[in-house]
Amino acid sequence: MKHPKNKNQNISYKLKGEALYGVHACFAALENGIRQFFSIFVTQKYHADVVKKDYGCPVNIVTGEQLSKLIGDDAVHQGIVIDSRPLPEKSLEEVIEDSSEDSSLLVLDQVTDPHNIGAILRSCAVFGIDALVLTERHSPKVTGVLAKIASGALEKIPLVYVGNMVQALNQMKKSGYWISGLAEEGDQFAHQVKFDGKTALVMGAEGSGLRRMTRETCDMLVKLPTSDTFSTLNVSNAAAIILYEAHRQKLYQTS
Repeated sequence: MKHPKNKNQNISYKLKGEALYGVHACFAALENGIRQFFSIFVTQKYHADVVKKDYGCPVNIVTGEQLSKLIGDDAVHQGIVIDSRPLPEKSLEEVIEDSSEDSSLLVLDQVTDPHNIGAILRSCAVFGIDALVLTERHSPKVTGVLAKIASGALEKIPLVYVGNMVQALNQMKKSGYWISGLAEEGDQFAHQVKFDGKTALVMGAEGSGLRRMTRETCDMLVKLPTSDTFSTLNVSNAAAIILYEAHRQKLYQTS
């Protein structure tokens, strides 16, 4: 099938779904067999790469300036924008049902910044997390910004939104997950904890940290070995460190 294309048109197009932009985010989406698309907009540079496969939607050749007008001047599109249908949502029940004996989940308790979520998704993909669990309220939905920062990881790591964090954690416990919350007041350092079997790591928002009920529902609280003079980390950086430690232990079966 030859895709229709319009070169250097004045875009009067109105986005119907999620606007994905940026090379890594868009080509990862195109390679995801689950994704469905409304339309693809590319500069001449990427046209040949896109039309190699039929994605069931129009492919439009446009200029970089037209792409900026389509999604906003602040968005770094890198020459490609996709109007995509949202990915199918996955429930916590489905994630648990599909889990293995060494499954790992990351849980975020009201982390609101899409840049942080995108960066955390990349770490989740790198360190073998099965799903990222977020609260329905006070958590960002999928946007082009989040997808671009995630650099393709959005296509690999399911986002699972839950209405009640405490109920979700208790549901994980009943399914065999050991719940570890990351907090400065933790009793043990992360490297002192044995992360094996089903593991759920819980992190709170920057500044406020874990909410009281979330903290009390965790099986244990752990902390990172930080400097006495400056102990505060960006939540995405802290997530990368704790995910690395948990993955390292499972990978090498350390005690």
